[in-house]
Amino acid sequence: MGMREYILKRVILIIPMLMGISFIVFMLMYLMPGDAVDLMLALQPDTDPAYVAHIKSIYGLDQPWYIQYFYWLKQFATLNLGSSFLSGRDVSEEIGARVVNTLSYQLLAVVFSIAVAIPAGIVSAVKQYSKTDNLVMTAALLGVSFPIFFLGLMNIFLFALILGWLPSGGAHSTVFLGRDIPHDFSYYLDYLKHLALPTLTLGLASTAYNARLVRSSMLNVLREDYIMTARAKGLKERVVVYKHALRNAMLPVITVTGMQIALTLGGAPITETVFSWPGLGKYFVYAIQHRDYFVIVGITVVLGTLILVANVLIDISYKWLDPRVEF
Repeated sequence: MGMREYILKRVILIIPMLMGISFIVFMLMYLMPGDAVDLMLALQPDTDPAYVAHIKSIYGLDQPWYIQYFYWLKQFATLNLGSSFLSGRDVSEEIGARVVNTLSYQLLAVVFSIAVAIPAGIVSAVKQYSKTDNLVMTAALLGVSFPIFFLGLMNIFLFALILGWLPSGGAHSTVFLGRDIPHDFSYYLDYLKHLALPTLTLGLASTAYNARLVRSSMLNVLREDYIMTARAKGLKERVVVYKHALRNAMLPVITVTGMQIALTLGGAPITETVFSWPGLGKYFVYAIQHRDYFVIVGITVVLGTLILVANVLIDISYKWLDPRVEF
């Protein structure tokens, strides 16, 4: 199977996979006690039952689960994710207003992790059992031992409370709230300052794991016969390491990177809650608390799409790194 046929097959498979994901999430939400209307009227116990039934009929909540899901699926076929029970806005608009915030720190964290973990892992492997190796591995072990929320709280304590270098949460300072986006540098600089801590926290967690993986993979590759042959030919150590060894050592790293993308996107609710970051993760938690079904399913579908597309790109990168890979 050629590359084009493989990519086309993977893209086509995304559709039934998203349908399966949406069905599972929809059923889980349907089986949970209460719905959005029940929660909205919880503070008004004397509400006329007829009025409650009328509101539920408007949103279709009085229908059986298969009717509700079929209605959502019919809308999804036209790329319509439905409307939020709480805000009344299209779910697509609600997600669009937040997806950039989530992707911004997620992508920067991946870049940060790759930029730090690969050099650290290479140095640690080349200088195995040295003080540098021990230092890198100790730091990596500490990094993988701490849960993400603990790293986040420690970063807030150090950089926001003790040093005062960075803001502790949110996406903008209060001076910019309620204003139209200004076309000046201060607005974007303020956003980057607020973006730093979520990126650093997520990046450190990924870096710790990736550095250990790069070191292990490099050690295995450096023992291969072709590496010994390259050294026997008199090639410089830098050429042996970066031109011959690193390319093959990166295949396991890319595999794990695909898994980490899924884990970090799945962990967005925790990260964004710790930093009060207005992204999809925080909105997802809010939607679950208020039983906003269409928002929950919509966010799940969007995150699922991002993860599936990322895995397709990772498969393509396999072929680029190792032309021998067949699909």
